[in-house]
Amino acid sequence: MFAIFFKFICVPEHRQTFWSTRTGWRHSQGYFLDNIKDSHRILVFECNRSQWRSIEAAVNEWTHANWARWEEEKPEWFTEQIISMVPDEFVSKQGLERLGSERKRRGSARKNSLYNNQP
Repeated sequence: MFAIFFKFICVPEHRQTFWSTRTGWRHSQGYFLDNIKDSHRILVFECNRSQWRSIEAAVNEWTHANWARWEEEKPEWFTEQIISMVPDEFVSKQGLERLGSERKRRGSARKNSLYNNQP
């Protein structure tokens, strides 16, 4: 049945979306490495950090270089949800100050979590 669907019903341009040899790690890193638009690159923060740890320095440099501009321009994709996904260390000190005390409490709560205080 799948073969019939695939051969006769599925649009040929979409057939490659059914499989990929790309690993999950490469897919996660691809948000940042394969895109030039900030709105696409920022999606790297939706992925598990361990999958993009090898490019973490580049992501950190990019967010620090652009954060003030994003705050000033307020692009439509730069939402509270996106901002909340970005770890504190990827936001400049000035950016964290502008985000206010609620962001600081969230960050300190993460640092003092039950899992981080184990001996």
